[in-house]
Amino acid sequence: MIDWKIGDLVQARKAYGVALVDLGMRREVVFGLDSDLQRSNQTYSFGQNFPEQFLGIAIAEAYMIPTAAAISSMASTVLSDYLALIFPCR
Repeated sequence: MIDWKIGDLVQARKAYGVALVDLGMRREVVFGLDSDLQRSNQTYSFGQNFPEQFLGIAIAEAYMIPTAAAISSMASTVLSDYLALIFPCR
């Protein structure tokens, strides 16, 4: 659970990882996708807590968005994570 207070200094990627886990506890239709940056992006904790709802794409980032679209067509909310700088190049 998120227990930060207004004014607390928290790294954005840590907050993102904690928020994903919190969201996974609240909604069972959340599915996470990540590239080979799970540790850096802090999504590995979601994958550990919800292994059946997480898929590591590894170095096949070019297939992340089509995979997310396919999973979302099955009534799941998909959160795909990758470096914003590189995503448009894929």
